[in-house]
Amino acid sequence: MSGSGGTHGPSGRTFETHRIAVLQDGTYSLTIISSLDNHTVRERERVQKKTFTKWCNSHLSKVSLRVNDLFTDLCDGRLLLKLLEVLSGDKWAKPSKGTMRFHQLENNEKVFSYLRHAKIKVENMGPEDIVDGNPRLILGLIWTIILRFQIQDITFETDDEEKKSAKEALLLWSQRRTKGYPSVKVTNFTSSWSDGLAFACLIHKHRPDLIEMDGMSKETPKENLTLAFDLAESQLGIPKLLDVEDVNVEFPDEKSIMTYVANYYHTFAKMKMGDVSSKRIVKMISFLQECEGFQQEYHRLASSLLDWIDQTIETLGNREFPNILSGVQNLLSDFAKYRTQEKPPKYTEKGDLEVLFYNLNAKLRSQSQPGFTPEEGKLISDVNERWSQLEESEHAREVALREELLRLERLERMAEKFDKKASMRANWLIENHKLVSQDNFGVGMAAVEAAKKKHEAIQTDIKAYESRVKTVVDMATTLESEQYWGIDRIKEDLEKVLELWEVLLHALVGRRQRLDMTYAYTKALQDVNDLIDYLDDLKAQLSSSDYGRHLGDVDILLQQHSQLEAEYNGAQPRIVQALDVPEDMLQMKGEEESSLADCCTTLRSTVADVDELLAMRKHNLVTSQHLHKFYEDVDNEDDWIDEQIKIISATQFGSDLPTVSSLHKHHELFGVEVNNHANIVEEVCEQGKYLIGCGNFDSDNIEIRMHQLQEHYDKLCALCKQRNSRLLEVVSFQTYLSDADEILNWLLDMEKMVQSEDIGKDEATAQLLLKKQKTLEDEITGYEPMITGLKKQQDKLSSEDRLLPITREKQDTIEARYDMVVRQARSRKQYLVFAYSMFLLYREAGGVKSWILEKETLLESIRAPEEYADADVVERRFESFLPELETYEYRIEEVTDLGQQLISKSHPKSEEIEEIIAEITDLWDALNDQVENKRIELISTISLQQFKNSIQYCVNWINCKAKALLAIRSGDVANIDTKIRTVELIEKELLLLGDKVQELEGEVEKHSRLTEEERQEIAESVNKVSLQWTELNNLLAEKQKQLAATNKLRIFLTDIDSFLLWEEETLIQASSTELAVGIARVDQKITLHAEMRTEIETFEENYQSLLENGSSLQEEHVTGAPLISDKLETLQDRWSQIAEQWNVRAKLLQQCRELQLLKRDVKLAESTLDKQDEVITEMKSSDLTPEQRIKKLQALEKLSVLADNKLDTLQTTADNLLVEKEHYAEEEIKELVESLTARHSENTASTETAEDAIREAKRLQKFIDDATELTLWLKERADSLSEESLRDPATYPLLAKHHEALTGELTNNETLLEQLKNEGLEINSLESNPLVVSNVGELQAAWDNLSQLLEEKDAALQTAEKGRRATEKLQNLAVLVSDMTAALQSTDTGFEPTAAKQINKKYEVLSSEIDGLELVCEDIPEVEAEEVGSVMAQKDDIKSRFSELQIPLAEKQKKVGEKENLREFNRMCGDEEQYLKEKLLSLENKNLGQSLMEVEMLVAKHKVFLSDLDKHEPAYQATLDFGKELITAEHYGSSIIESRIEQLVAQWDDMVGRASVREKDLSENNLSQKFYFECTEAESYLKEIAHLITTDMPTDEAAAEVMLAKHKTVQTSIEDYNERIKSLKDMLDTLSEHPLVTRFNNRFNFITDAYQNLDASAKKRRKVLEDSYNLFHFNREVTELSSYITNKEVVARSNDLGRDYEHVQVLESKFQEFYMELTTIGQGRVDELFSSGEQLLENDHTMSSEIKSSIGNVENKWRDLLSLADARKSILAGSVELHKYHRDVTVLTSRIQAADASIPSDLGQDVVTVQALQRKHMSMSHDTQAIHPQVELLSEESSRLQDLYPGARAEGVSEQQTSLESHWTRLQDHLKLRKEALLSAAALFNFLRTANQLIQWATNMRKQFVSAPIGTSVSAVDLQVVQHHDLKSEMDDRV
Repeated sequence: MSGSGGTHGPSGRTFETHRIAVLQDGTYSLTIISSLDNHTVRERERVQKKTFTKWCNSHLSKVSLRVNDLFTDLCDGRLLLKLLEVLSGDKWAKPSKGTMRFHQLENNEKVFSYLRHAKIKVENMGPEDIVDGNPRLILGLIWTIILRFQIQDITFETDDEEKKSAKEALLLWSQRRTKGYPSVKVTNFTSSWSDGLAFACLIHKHRPDLIEMDGMSKETPKENLTLAFDLAESQLGIPKLLDVEDVNVEFPDEKSIMTYVANYYHTFAKMKMGDVSSKRIVKMISFLQECEGFQQEYHRLASSLLDWIDQTIETLGNREFPNILSGVQNLLSDFAKYRTQEKPPKYTEKGDLEVLFYNLNAKLRSQSQPGFTPEEGKLISDVNERWSQLEESEHAREVALREELLRLERLERMAEKFDKKASMRANWLIENHKLVSQDNFGVGMAAVEAAKKKHEAIQTDIKAYESRVKTVVDMATTLESEQYWGIDRIKEDLEKVLELWEVLLHALVGRRQRLDMTYAYTKALQDVNDLIDYLDDLKAQLSSSDYGRHLGDVDILLQQHSQLEAEYNGAQPRIVQALDVPEDMLQMKGEEESSLADCCTTLRSTVADVDELLAMRKHNLVTSQHLHKFYEDVDNEDDWIDEQIKIISATQFGSDLPTVSSLHKHHELFGVEVNNHANIVEEVCEQGKYLIGCGNFDSDNIEIRMHQLQEHYDKLCALCKQRNSRLLEVVSFQTYLSDADEILNWLLDMEKMVQSEDIGKDEATAQLLLKKQKTLEDEITGYEPMITGLKKQQDKLSSEDRLLPITREKQDTIEARYDMVVRQARSRKQYLVFAYSMFLLYREAGGVKSWILEKETLLESIRAPEEYADADVVERRFESFLPELETYEYRIEEVTDLGQQLISKSHPKSEEIEEIIAEITDLWDALNDQVENKRIELISTISLQQFKNSIQYCVNWINCKAKALLAIRSGDVANIDTKIRTVELIEKELLLLGDKVQELEGEVEKHSRLTEEERQEIAESVNKVSLQWTELNNLLAEKQKQLAATNKLRIFLTDIDSFLLWEEETLIQASSTELAVGIARVDQKITLHAEMRTEIETFEENYQSLLENGSSLQEEHVTGAPLISDKLETLQDRWSQIAEQWNVRAKLLQQCRELQLLKRDVKLAESTLDKQDEVITEMKSSDLTPEQRIKKLQALEKLSVLADNKLDTLQTTADNLLVEKEHYAEEEIKELVESLTARHSENTASTETAEDAIREAKRLQKFIDDATELTLWLKERADSLSEESLRDPATYPLLAKHHEALTGELTNNETLLEQLKNEGLEINSLESNPLVVSNVGELQAAWDNLSQLLEEKDAALQTAEKGRRATEKLQNLAVLVSDMTAALQSTDTGFEPTAAKQINKKYEVLSSEIDGLELVCEDIPEVEAEEVGSVMAQKDDIKSRFSELQIPLAEKQKKVGEKENLREFNRMCGDEEQYLKEKLLSLENKNLGQSLMEVEMLVAKHKVFLSDLDKHEPAYQATLDFGKELITAEHYGSSIIESRIEQLVAQWDDMVGRASVREKDLSENNLSQKFYFECTEAESYLKEIAHLITTDMPTDEAAAEVMLAKHKTVQTSIEDYNERIKSLKDMLDTLSEHPLVTRFNNRFNFITDAYQNLDASAKKRRKVLEDSYNLFHFNREVTELSSYITNKEVVARSNDLGRDYEHVQVLESKFQEFYMELTTIGQGRVDELFSSGEQLLENDHTMSSEIKSSIGNVENKWRDLLSLADARKSILAGSVELHKYHRDVTVLTSRIQAADASIPSDLGQDVVTVQALQRKHMSMSHDTQAIHPQVELLSEESSRLQDLYPGARAEGVSEQQTSLESHWTRLQDHLKLRKEALLSAAALFNFLRTANQLIQWATNMRKQFVSAPIGTSVSAVDLQVVQHHDLKSEMDDRV
């Protein structure tokens, strides 16, 4: 709605007052807020809401959606998601279709997820804010979306290229567009826009034809705003987001203004761009044919040149060079011929091709034709690229050849260097081998250590030399990897060097081994001597005869002995290590006085002596310790027994129970202590027996002390038993007296309690007393076993105590008093029960009275509502009261039943009880009557209020829509689309309201309880509504007619203005003369220029379209035709200028790019020339060595080649540029090329001068170096041969290898010698040089000298080596035989196992050496020396001595073996005897355990003992088997072995027997202890469980559930314990033969009886608790189900049939859910209740009558509810059908009307437009045919509904169907008329087109007749005659 006001704009306060008044006039109401600031905020939110709603609708209309209320329609998130999809053009998440809150949250979460994905910051809000409809946050969210999708992309660059923000850019754009208009100054987005002039300026700036600024003034802001908004909407298509009254204030809303202004910006920006495309007409075909020949010639030349380039590149790319220096030099020569002979003609051909290409393109450009573009792969750029690739391949070929040449030269030099180094390494290795071959180690430990250090130094030097050898290997590897041609010779030299290296390393390792052996020998000898000294000192200490005078002294001596043993054991590893000396070391002879073998023998004997002394002294000390320990133990036990006898002799027994019990406990502890000392006494006696058995020197005294100790202990035991017996009798008597006194005191207390007259003051106190009385009775009953037990206790007293007077008197008194207490307790209980029942009746009756009075007051407060809004509250209040009333009925019955029960039991107050029951019954009946009356009153009143409310709703809606229609101005084209959509929406809603009016008319008769005045008032209201509805229909039809004629003119002017703006900007860009510096920038500008061309071609189609549309508008003589003509003329002029300026700038940019490429190449060439200058300057320096000069020369050659290539390429490029005469930088190009050419020539001359001199100097220097190196090597080898000596035979093999290696080196270097001689002669022949001659002569002399000396040394070495080998072999064999003989003559056969093993090992080694010696003697060669006879004699002597050693060797081995076996058997027997002795000691313990834990520990220990015995049995059996084997082998000690075996077997059998007996005793004792333990545990358990079974009853369901759960746990525990009872029975069966079996049976029977009693009590208690819980649960279910049925009846009684189809669908959906819940969940609850009630009845529950009554009430209520639900279901189904029909008819009618309205009246302007309109009409006719089936379907549905629902509803259906069919018939008629009109127009335009063509043809013919000149010759005249006849024939054909 829009408000009205005066001509002047109101102020802010006036606006607010006016706005409030307008709102109050309508159907809305506002509460005026006192605070102006708060109201301003609310007003701003209202304006923003309106603006943002329109903005959203402007975008959502594209998908046929609309927002009515921004704060409610966006809550579900669906419209927000669709809005984002429309704005972004992306398909995002599919919204959820549900209407629940979580569905809405899910949709809104998707919205926020999309915003986060699009990097749109949304802070301080979430999905829940949108769902809750938070106004401020929803407005903030929409504003964020507007900023992102409409305002953020707005950019505006200032003159200083500064980027502005979106808001600043939009403001700056507005300022620029309104600049120059008077009275308009835009500084913000609030006050600057309130007068409307700024909006008008924006429109006038872009479309001056739409608005006249001269007539506008600030004094008329509303008119300005209205005009601007309407023009923007009607002419520019800008949605009308703002209302005039919202902007015409002092400070309009900034965000709303920005949103609306942004629409202006985007609309005007789109006017600049359009999708156009242009086509150019191809002319000058004859010229193109002329150029075709040039193009073919170009293709031929290009193909030939490219083929040659490809072949050449392939040839130059070959890298398979010969692996020899001369071959590479030949390839370099061929490459030079290619560059000088083959390449230049092709370069000329390439230039001709470029000239042809540029000439051809020049001709095409002169005629404004597109340039010639060769086919792919043959462009000039392709040729240049391939030529560049050729030059690159050429350069790469040259570089590769030169690198290969340098590589081969480098390999030659490396091979020479390798030969020199290999020779030097070989000489060094030979010299060091001599040094390593010498063994001078010295004598003594210090000398040997010094020799080791010296050897390590030598070894370090040799290891350090390994890197030098590796250098030679690396050089050879490099030569091999680079495929050096002489690699075979290199490998031979390398193998010789490596062989010498391996020989040296082997010699070094051998010397190290010999040195280590010498060091080990010296060290072992020193260690043995140190050990001998230590053992001698130890023997002196062990020889002492002091064994102690008492036990403490003996312990000190044992500790000292243990320390000595520990020290000795610690020295054992050293002794073993010292004796474990290899045999070869024992045979070694040192410089010391005694040998290592002698020292080892001395050490073994000393060790044996020390072992014997250690064992002997330890045995004596242990024996002395045992004796002194026995005497000390006997003395201690005697003293303890004397002390205990004194204590036990006391005669006091106490006078009361505590004293006697204390004395008895002390005596029990004393008895345990005495029993424990029995083991101690036994252990002391066993110790004495052991000492006697060992033959101790004091055996007689030991036996006497043992007898005295045993007698003394027996006396103590007898006294202890006698005192214990008397203490037990006294304890029993005192216990009886104490129990009797305690029972008497308890009986006195009970008498006081049962005689009390207190019955309580109320129900609580009475119930408490009753509980206490029950507890008291239970206590009295439970005390009876104690009375009986006291009698039994009296019978068990001793005869003396039982006959005392005090005993009989106490027993009689107790029995008499107990009987009296039992009788009094029963009487008091009955009295308390009557009192509690009466108190309970008083409380229940009083509660019922109070509740009934309270509900009566409540019913009086429930009154019929005066307003319909309060009806629902009153109805719910009354309905909530009814379930409570029904629920409380059962309580009335309870009170009545309680009173009847008391009367039936003859209660003392029966009359008072009957009066209470009667009073309650009367009150209850009165309350039910009052409820029924109130129900009837409320139903009548609420129904009337609902009817009135419906009437008021219809009146308000009609008034609102009427105002909306009146506010639409149909003559204004602004926002015309929005107005049409608004009218259509009102029309649809109006149809739905008609059904509502008909329903109201039909409901008037239903209200039968109304008075005549009320009925008349309602009828008048309904008639008024019907009349208003008819008037609104008429108003709507009038508005539709007015709006149909308004929307036709807005397109052409908008399009042409946008295109002119684009032409203006494009022409400025095309006319620019700005050029760039740098290739990248030039390329960027060329790319932009090409994009401009594409854009121009794209806009050409739009250009032609504008021309055609403008012409058609001029022909139609529309308003503004002169303006159209001017715009068309401007359009054509600018279009031609754009094409011309674009071609000029394209040529200029291409030339600029070529110039930049040339400058780049010039810079690269200059850098190469600069490097050349640097190298030439450095070469002129005198400080350079020849090698450095050579490197500089190589670098200079590479630079020269590179410079040549670059200069050639540069010259070619410059020539190509200069061919084009009009290049703007021609002089600059020439100057650059000439300067570079001059510099290159100077550098080339300087390079050639320096090359020759350097090459000759290099050759001479190389010759001198090689000759000097070889001469030095020859002299070194000659000196080393001269120094060799043959005095030491050990060096003969090394010398032989040295000579062999030297001979190989000479052979390898002979070739090098010849090469150096030839090189020297060649150098000398070119230029005589004395230095060359002297070097050659010196080299030859050194060679001859070394060869002669080597031959002499080889002959002498061979002669000396033969004699050395024979003598050395014989000497070694003689020494070996002597050592063997000495070993066999030794009488030592071993004195301990370790020594015996060592002797056997030594004999085995000697035997193997004898076998080897025979073989050696057979292999001694015949020597060629002077002492041949002496050598042969030594050989025979060795053989005879070897043969004599065989027999003594065998005897020695046998003797040593037998002695070793005997020693081993004795050791094994000793180990077994010691083991059996230790085990027998553990079996002597007679203790079987006094408790279960102690017995189990003893059993476990015995199992370990038996396991250990089983594990040890194989060792025992192995000992017996070994002894039997020795006896069988007839060992010399067989008798001793046999006796030891018999003794060992007897000891083993004895131990096994004792172990079996102890195992049986322990098993029996363990079983009995387990039984006792289990019985004790069972008794404790049964006592604990018995206390858990109580008689308490629950007060409610929760208490019953808790008590039942606890009792189930207890009962489960009792049932599970039955297994324990059974296991106890099984255990008892196993003890059937036990001596105490009777005692075991009594104990078990007692436990079984107690368990059975406990189980029966638990079952009984569970039954009581289950009944109580079931009843509580059933009553709760009845209450809850009754409340559930009452609530559901409220829903089933609803009369709401829905306002429209959507509403009734919602109602039906909710009712279906309700009905489904009713038939599933509700029915299930009812069935479950009936099932539980029947089960309680089957179980004969005590409250069966109450249960039956509850079931009946629930069943009746449920049956009523189901009938109400079925009725509601059928009513809703009919309502759905009717509403659906109305909706479908309304939608289809709107569709037919829209189709009818969309039929245009335009008949076209020519044939083409008429044909387009015919096609459009056919499509529309086809679309409308799809409506016909729907019309027929609705007709059938109408007939069906009229039959089902007769009366008013059937009439409404009939009227709607008639209206639909009339609209459909009218649409068909309009389509038919439209078709006929289009056919007539097509025929007319066809005729006019034919006529225009004939007129144009006739005009052309006339021009030819008039303008043709008359010929001046006969031939010309004849030609004219022929032409004239042709024209005549054409005229005849036309006719």
